[in-house]
Amino acid sequence: MKTHLLRYSNSWVQTICFSTLFLFLFCSVLVADIPMSDAELLPGKEVRITAPKTGKTFLLYVPVDYTDKRPFPVLFYYHGYRGTATTGMFRHITKGAGFIVVGMNYATDLYYNKLLPTETAKEKIFFDEALELISTRLNVAKEYIFMGGYSQGGYSTTVLGEQLLDRLAGRIVLGAGRRDVDMNPPPAELIRGHPVFYGAGELDDPHYQRAKRAAKLYTEWGADVTFEGWENETHSLSPQWSTKTKMR
Repeated sequence: MKTHLLRYSNSWVQTICFSTLFLFLFCSVLVADIPMSDAELLPGKEVRITAPKTGKTFLLYVPVDYTDKRPFPVLFYYHGYRGTATTGMFRHITKGAGFIVVGMNYATDLYYNKLLPTETAKEKIFFDEALELISTRLNVAKEYIFMGGYSQGGYSTTVLGEQLLDRLAGRIVLGAGRRDVDMNPPPAELIRGHPVFYGAGELDDPHYQRAKRAAKLYTEWGADVTFEGWENETHSLSPQWSTKTKMR
């Protein structure tokens, strides 16, 4: 799996990663919560949507080059602990083009705080509802749905993401390892060949070593794994982080 920006074509997609560095630096001013039916979805704009069934909110960013003439891949991002829903990192890395970006909240505090694999039912319902709502208004490439996150969101991507492997084209795990480490491996027929990108700062203790171990495990399980370590970076990424990653 290449370490480029996700590049979408009729036949293939390559996976990207992103970081919390731009959590506050590149977030646009958000509008009040609105139902999807009332949202004005314009290229280059972000709106905060209330999902009527779950009552939860998510952020939806429409890429600057959006057109309903072709389907666009979707990137779901899960924020870190004590964070809030954001699309800023994906928007920065993609230069705001090529991908519909969704900043997710968590459906329940129980899952958010402990990431229990047995407490994902409401998270799946929220994920499904968000994707359904987006698909009713935008031209979505449903075969190219990605999930990623940083720190707590990265660990979540190894829990919820593994339970949705048959729905995802790839996962992006940053600043995190695997929640269950080497226990409860995903189904062999689903993880084999599945793209997973791992990235962490080399001074990010303990997450760097956890990320390396998880990347090795996923490789042994047959996944298509890319790992990247960022020199002199801790868990709080520096402004220079984006110059150290090869992903563009």
